[in-house]
Amino acid sequence: MRDIVHLIDVMPDKAIHRASHEAQESSDGFAFRLLKPLRGELLTTTSSDPRVWVVATAPSEKTWCVVVFNDRPTEVQFDLTTLGQLRASQTVVIEDAGLVRTPVALEQHNRGYAGLLKPKSVQQFVFDVPAQAPRGVIREQQVPASGVLHELAAGKPLMLEIALTPEQLAGVTGARLRLVQQNLARRVDVKFNGEPLAVEPTQSWLHEQPLEVKSLRAKNTLQFTLREGVADKVTINAASIVLVTKK
Repeated sequence: MRDIVHLIDVMPDKAIHRASHEAQESSDGFAFRLLKPLRGELLTTTSSDPRVWVVATAPSEKTWCVVVFNDRPTEVQFDLTTLGQLRASQTVVIEDAGLVRTPVALEQHNRGYAGLLKPKSVQQFVFDVPAQAPRGVIREQQVPASGVLHELAAGKPLMLEIALTPEQLAGVTGARLRLVQQNLARRVDVKFNGEPLAVEPTQSWLHEQPLEVKSLRAKNTLQFTLREGVADKVTINAASIVLVTKK
């Protein structure tokens, strides 16, 4: 369940591939069935906590489905705010350990819902949506650096380059740095186009953080330098820039 929600959040195409390759009776198969309402077009979501993942879809013109996953080892209070004052027709908790769905009552306020999430558990909402609910399209394109599985060595900075064409840069409204890394946090100094970039990944190997659109160039450079005295093995498995355009 954890892996699937995380993939839908950051790499939805990989979640689709995983669904097509897993047997129905596997743990992934059960997880996909429990998340059955989460289908249709993906909706834009944001979370103020990098360890609390939020994904949403529009299964139909009349409903939206929102899933919130708490990846922390402790309970968290959450405040779910929706676009407009939507009413939840169904709210359930899905606990990963038991793979069961349990209806739950939540406190509703004028902007959405507030609740409590147990460690490693999922809360799923199904909202009734008025016909006039606003819609738009967000397109994301991932542009990778060449090469994979780069291991950092003391005194030898790793330089990666990501080229962007004028067509790719046209109309870009947002950008993110995406890294697949191991042991990067507090061990490596990072520069993007020559400027220091504070990169502090969470426990996930997949790390993303916003980039300023004005900082993008036709040729973008990433420099990774192992900090003095670091003995741990550090790898940059892959690096890319995600470009966002809105229509």
